[in-house]
Amino acid sequence: MEKWIEELICESLSEEQKEAVLSKQDRCIVIAGAGAGKTRVLVKRFVYTLYQFGMNPANLRKIVAITFTKKAATEMRDRLRKEMDRIIDRLGTREDEEDEEEVQSWYEVRQCLDEAHIYTIHSFCQLILSAEPIQAGVDPFFQVLEEWEANRLLEQAVTHVLSSSDLLHQRSMIEREWWIYYLSLIGWTGAETMLAELSRKWRDQGWAFSKLVDCTTESLLHQSRLDVSEEHELSRESEEMITRTLLFYLQEIHVYYQLLKKQKARYDYQDLIQMVCEALEKDTTFRMHIKKQIQSVMIDEYQDTDGLQKGLVDFIMAETFDTKRHLFVVGDPKQSIYRFRGADVSIFIKTQKEWLDQGNQNLYLTHNYRSQAGIVQFSNQLCKHAFPVDEFRLIQASRSDQAIAKPVQLISISSTDLDNEKLVEQEAILISHQIKRLRSDFQYGDMVLLLRKMNDATLYEQILRSQGIPVRIVGGSGFYETQEIQDFLYLFATVLTPARAENWVGALRSPFAHLSDEGITRLALKTGWIGEPQSWLTQSILSENDQLRLQTFCFLHESLRRMSCRRTPGQLIRWVMEHSNYIAILWGLPNGAQAVFNLEKWCQVWEKETDPTLLTLEGFLEKMEQYQSQANQEPEAEIWDEGEDVIRIMTIHKSKGLEFPIVFLPNLWNTSPVPVRRESSFIHPTMGLVIKGFDHLERQSYTKTKIEFPRWKEAVLYEEELESQELMRLFYVAVTRAEDYLFLSFPEHQGNSKSKKDLASWLKGILKMDAADQARESVLFGPDSLPILYENTFTTPPPLVEDARESDTFDSSSIPFTVPIPFGKYNHVPISVTDWKELVHCPRKYYYHRILQVPTPDVERGEEKLAVPSISGNRRGEIIHYLCEKTVSSAERLWLQPDWFDQITCIFRLNSREMDGLKPDLEQIRTRFLDSHVVQRIAESKKVLTEESFQYVTSGFRVSGQIDLLLQDQYQGWEIIDFKTDRMKVEDIAEKKAFYLPQLQLYSLAWRARGMEINGVTLYFLDCNHEEKIKIDSKWWHQAESLLESTRSFFQLERKMLNWPTKPSKNCSYCEYGVLCDK
Repeated sequence: MEKWIEELICESLSEEQKEAVLSKQDRCIVIAGAGAGKTRVLVKRFVYTLYQFGMNPANLRKIVAITFTKKAATEMRDRLRKEMDRIIDRLGTREDEEDEEEVQSWYEVRQCLDEAHIYTIHSFCQLILSAEPIQAGVDPFFQVLEEWEANRLLEQAVTHVLSSSDLLHQRSMIEREWWIYYLSLIGWTGAETMLAELSRKWRDQGWAFSKLVDCTTESLLHQSRLDVSEEHELSRESEEMITRTLLFYLQEIHVYYQLLKKQKARYDYQDLIQMVCEALEKDTTFRMHIKKQIQSVMIDEYQDTDGLQKGLVDFIMAETFDTKRHLFVVGDPKQSIYRFRGADVSIFIKTQKEWLDQGNQNLYLTHNYRSQAGIVQFSNQLCKHAFPVDEFRLIQASRSDQAIAKPVQLISISSTDLDNEKLVEQEAILISHQIKRLRSDFQYGDMVLLLRKMNDATLYEQILRSQGIPVRIVGGSGFYETQEIQDFLYLFATVLTPARAENWVGALRSPFAHLSDEGITRLALKTGWIGEPQSWLTQSILSENDQLRLQTFCFLHESLRRMSCRRTPGQLIRWVMEHSNYIAILWGLPNGAQAVFNLEKWCQVWEKETDPTLLTLEGFLEKMEQYQSQANQEPEAEIWDEGEDVIRIMTIHKSKGLEFPIVFLPNLWNTSPVPVRRESSFIHPTMGLVIKGFDHLERQSYTKTKIEFPRWKEAVLYEEELESQELMRLFYVAVTRAEDYLFLSFPEHQGNSKSKKDLASWLKGILKMDAADQARESVLFGPDSLPILYENTFTTPPPLVEDARESDTFDSSSIPFTVPIPFGKYNHVPISVTDWKELVHCPRKYYYHRILQVPTPDVERGEEKLAVPSISGNRRGEIIHYLCEKTVSSAERLWLQPDWFDQITCIFRLNSREMDGLKPDLEQIRTRFLDSHVVQRIAESKKVLTEESFQYVTSGFRVSGQIDLLLQDQYQGWEIIDFKTDRMKVEDIAEKKAFYLPQLQLYSLAWRARGMEINGVTLYFLDCNHEEKIKIDSKWWHQAESLLESTRSFFQLERKMLNWPTKPSKNCSYCEYGVLCDK
């Protein structure tokens, strides 16, 4: 039976893959070439290891699989489910009674696959800390900082430390003098940027701060012994003084940064690994407890491991007297491209040698099942020139549909003008011709442009669009400079600084108003931008269309102005997104989806902001101006839809783990370095902190002396060599993404070079191309004379349609109002949970509110006329929700603090009348809430999530919202709890339950779509302390899906009033649109 199971698991595997899956080595390293099926091997290995331990759900948790990304973890989990299903089906065809028991055991494990430990290294550490917070010494309710949150806290720490005069006076006089002089040269902003970057980089090395000091000090001493000449005394002294001061500041920044995180009970990704390592090292009991739970560890993409991560694995895998542990790692040193994040490929190479010395064998996967033979042969030839001979093995093309090998194609740009923008223009035109030629056999979605850096991505996008080709940029940088964010900033600036003309021009030109240039000019000349916008409506100087658009804008602007003093920037952004037509307009633009996702990301960032200085409109706009002035490289929002038929432009790093039928590699002449920042300083792996030097001004002669420290020169040479090696690995990764066609392009008149800094020149050099080759149709590559097609079709620069490169504009008059909204895989209707609930209860109200955008008076609804007349129902609800969230999920435990009401008064800017009416009301709710069963369940839960944002994409809809509270029990099941702050009697609960039921059904569908198991849903009415629990069964899911489908059908009809029926109820008596309705 065991032999038969092994054969079943290894079915359809190659001999190399089978050897890896069935390996008996305790330490097994698999070097897997590109397209060799390493994920398949990992999945099969997981199943085989589980079978060896015994098919029991308890043994499932003894295996830990570590992936590089969350997407890879999800993919592996999905493949594992399919593999288990396949084996169970095959076992079910046998008729032996023993087999029936075997099938049952496999089926039980299959049901528990959600409990399998398949995580990223950070998620795995988070799991350990969450399960054992006391032993690990962390707050049980800790949260993980997003990257932007960690950066924000680090910026606060840098500003605080650098601004402290007391800290500077702790240094010696000579150190202070040199530091002040150095600060005058690099500037205050330069010093802040440098210290923040250095703080990130030394932690990325996985070092304790003491190691950074030791490495730097030892390097300085070594250099001083080598050079004792008097002429270099100034250089030695200045380097030592400035370096010491920088180390001092870095230490203080680290201490203060850790303090800020501790106060908020939040940790960054590096902390997660560091804290687990420290806990394992210090606490023997904790170490033995963790190690007993783990018998096998599998690691994917091991070539991108850093020193700290390797240290964690070593701690876990250290042998004990009771049991042996198995470590199975997969990777490829030729694909290590994340050095800028701290990855160290030398760890992989050292591990290979160490395990060989221990008597283990290195296993290789050398068959490529992805690319056609021509691409595989080309990548083999590249490896011979790019890597040492002992670091790679030749790859064999083994695709099942292998036909005649198609040669790689070179595109020559015929231009003597080496201006970058002109080269990009001509190159993009040439690429567009290839795209159109291939369009008959491939979809646009089969093609991708891979760039080293995204500097020219927008230019490629514009030119390809001018040729009628749909394009999407994936993960571009310059997030804060995008037009959609700039439009919002113009709108907010008109509220704060209405006297500035550029703010009005920007806001009125944007989709918020979309006034014509003539209309804006008329307004500027007539009004001088003085007074309120409403007063401009009486001037009678605009066309009819512009007058209507200005009227809509005035309503938006006035509402925003009234709310600006009592809402946070995040709340204001959200309100504008939901109450203006801006998002709907974006969906109609060619790149609108990316813009919508960017706004959603931006909104979520500011909704989570807690710094009091940034919660005002003034502080918010100042911070945004700072981000834009610093050319912040924050990436655009992640957006990916495999069904969208567009050509994608992305970085080579972003393409890692992906594959495409057709790959274009443009911009190869760009000599920009791999993104390792070292403008004036950086962290060297052996020298520690290294600084560049400066231009020294002689006070007597007023002459400048350029001082460049010797350590800098040595470190830069070392860095350049590492960058050169990484560039070759980056090129190899790009080439091996292609399945069927690979296109490389470079300028025709660029010279050949053996230097690996410029890929275009280096490539021409190894291909041995010269001027005589320009007339050829192909070149031969390598000793095997591999043919490479050479295309030089243009003898004159191709024409460029300049007008088509203008930014996209929106003409609302060109869209018929009554046309149904088309549904596709990507153009989903964006809708919030609140709006969807409104659509369910009264389609006619939704039609007036969201389709026609009929303005509503700012009045309270009948059901919200509370016993506290001094404050609106919505505002009261916001405050109660905030108190619950900060009590449940935050280290502040706000409702348990004696001054909780003073804090609420400050945060929500309550006036004395609101305070008097609200405090007794909140006191009663506080008492009931803290004594409730909900709080008891929170304390017993394995995991607690509050205000969890989600986007649920289903057929026709893209629904966004937030779930108030999610509780995970010990069996991985979740309970959804929705807080309700309605004032009502207990006998009205049944009616309210029916009203809120659609909202809960949508929450359930959204959470289930994430792969989560839902055990129950609860409506918690805070005012009367009543829980209404709802059973989850097949009937519940059927009703939820049917309701979603029924609301979707409205958008497939013409947008006429009769297609949006009324649903009369007692709520009609206080509906804002009652005067319009034919109820």
